[in-house]
Amino acid sequence: ALLPRDGVFYATIIGEASAIAALTIDIAAATDGRLSLIAQIDTHHPQDTYLELSAARATKAHAVAWLREYLSIDRVIAYGDNLNDLPMFGASDEAYAVANAAPEVLAAATEVVGANVEDGVVRHLAASWSPDVKTARPAELLNGPQNGPDAIPLR
Repeated sequence: ALLPRDGVFYATIIGEASAIAALTIDIAAATDGRLSLIAQIDTHHPQDTYLELSAARATKAHAVAWLREYLSIDRVIAYGDNLNDLPMFGASDEAYAVANAAPEVLAAATEVVGANVEDGVVRHLAASWSPDVKTARPAELLNGPQNGPDAIPLR
C-alpha cells in the first residue's frame, strides 16, 4: 500500500460556532464530498469552535488502516478526546476516551481513562502495558531516555 501523494493537506479554522457551522455547510456544498470536514467545540477552550479540513483520505481513520496494513499490525488501540477522533475509533480495535472528552467520544469509547489534565493516557498505558513502564512517572515516560538500557520499548 502506498500513501496518496497528491492532494494531502490539513487545515484548521477557528471561530465563533455559528460562523463555523455556516462555513462548514458552504465548503461541503462547494467540494461535493472531496474533503473531510469536522466541526467541533474545543474540549480545552470551549469558547472556540474548530473546523478541521483535510483531503477525504487524509484522516486518522485512513492512517490507522494504512499503518495496520503496512506494518502488519493485528491490534490497534486509539485514544481520543474530540469528534475528529471518532473515525479513528471506528478503525481501531479498542478506543479509549479521556474523562474530559466530548460526550459523543465518551459514548463511542471502549473505556474511559483519566482526564488529559491528569495524564490519563500515559497513566493508562503505564498501568496496562510493559512492566518497565508501570514504575515510571508520566513525566519520565514523556521525557525519559530514548536509547540505551533504560529505554522504554515501543514494540
